[in-house]
Amino acid sequence: MNKIEGIISKIESSGNISLIHIDVEKDTFYSIIINIEEYIQIGKKITLLFKETELIVAKNISQEISISNKFMVNVEKIEKDNIISKLYLEYKKQILVSLLITKDLEKLDLKEGESIIAFLKASEIILMEQD
Repeated sequence: MNKIEGIISKIESSGNISLIHIDVEKDTFYSIIINIEEYIQIGKKITLLFKETELIVAKNISQEISISNKFMVNVEKIEKDNIISKLYLEYKKQILVSLLITKDLEKLDLKEGESIIAFLKASEIILMEQD
């Protein structure tokens, strides 16, 4: 499970659905949650959790897409296997992992040290209270 730490900067709600804005240094991440928990408060430190299979990567994107969370990462390490490959990506001095189909990885022709774009749907982020 990938983890990023941030601070809640804004909460937008409509009925029992809320869009949470989380600042991670100069980037803002968005998470959609149902039934807001007591620990979800503006100014509160929070941990964003998301699966390795939910972190999507791309390079040379020329059009807008409907994913709110877009951020630059550096490819630190590539582990290729026959079917599934693993990318180790550096973001804000921490390592995130992305699992993808090896054929898709080969289409990207990624190199270690290269900067690429990572995408994460707001609905795929779990928020965890920090101690």
